[in-house]
Amino acid sequence: MAETDATGGRGELEMPPQALAALQQGRKIEAIRLVRAAHGSELRQAKGFVERFIAADPALQAALRARTVQLTPGQLLRLAAAIALAVILVLWWRDS
Repeated sequence: MAETDATGGRGELEMPPQALAALQQGRKIEAIRLVRAAHGSELRQAKGFVERFIAADPALQAALRARTVQLTPGQLLRLAAAIALAVILVLWWRDS
């Protein structure tokens, strides 16, 4: 990790190793859950801590961005068409 200590740069909580591993795998929600479980913190506090931890580490930011799925407009259109077709088929099947 670059320039980030285990407390997210703020000294408030310590990042559990399992939460750090989850972040490195692109699983931000899992990391928040693990921070909450380890420290007994509220969702808002754990989420803020994880987000500050990510913000303090450019390499981690890049890893999370690389794992984010982004659809092109054409892919989105095909997905919407497939969902619409599925809904039409289900409605047609129910009426038969």
